[in-house]
Amino acid sequence: MKKFILLVLLAAFSMIANANPTPVSTSSNEILVQAIRKAVKLPEELKNSITHERVLVVFTVTTQGEIKVVSVGSPNAVLRKSITQQMQSIALNNNLSNSEKTYSIWLDFKVI
Repeated sequence: MKKFILLVLLAAFSMIANANPTPVSTSSNEILVQAIRKAVKLPEELKNSITHERVLVVFTVTTQGEIKVVSVGSPNAVLRKSITQQMQSIALNNNLSNSEKTYSIWLDFKVI
């Protein structure tokens, strides 16, 4: 049976400059990365057809703590839709200092 591993590359997690950039605390970044790691999984229907897929996700975090996906860089429509749904279902604490910022993160899916 194939095992699924999701690697979220913390090093690739970065804030994209916006009109009023402010420093983002490390703890806020850690909370965000941990929430993504827990929530985003490779869809079951793709576990037999994908061995490796690296996806760039660009998203924002609203002041209400909601994630809004801007883009998902994958040629696979099923994977794009699944990542978008999973990311937007994450409920974050609305007191995070990283709200109203735009971020990008690499998601590395491997089935071994």
